[in-house]
Amino acid sequence: MRRVIPAVVILAVIGGISWYTSGLKPAEPGVDKAAIWIDTVRRGPMLLQVRGIGKLAPEEIRWIPATVGGFVERKLLEPGARVQPDTVLIELSDPQLEHDVLSAEWSLRTEEANLAEISVQLQSQRLTQAANLTQTEYEHREAQLEYES
Repeated sequence: MRRVIPAVVILAVIGGISWYTSGLKPAEPGVDKAAIWIDTVRRGPMLLQVRGIGKLAPEEIRWIPATVGGFVERKLLEPGARVQPDTVLIELSDPQLEHDVLSAEWSLRTEEANLAEISVQLQSQRLTQAANLTQTEYEHREAQLEYES
């Protein structure tokens, strides 16, 4: 009994202290008074300059794949520059694509020359037919005059 009563009292005291401390809120962290600014509240912009040692890193990196193959000729912007949806980032060159463009230009010029040639031929045929019509009308008029006389 002599051992049980003190053990029960000690357990009751420990339980009471535990129950009391579980209801307490955690203590606020201490702040050095030299590190804080005390001032009145004003409405307006709050400018704060912060300096530190480190390296800024983007939260998200977006890779923009090219839709065509080629070689990078020039980088027009450096990483971190602000861009708009129509901003050109780099210039690419593709020898095959340049060859295809030149080939298409020569094909266009060839077809334009063919069109001009056909146009001249059609105009020549129209003039020939107009001359034939005039000749036929003249012969018809002459035959009519001969008939009347």
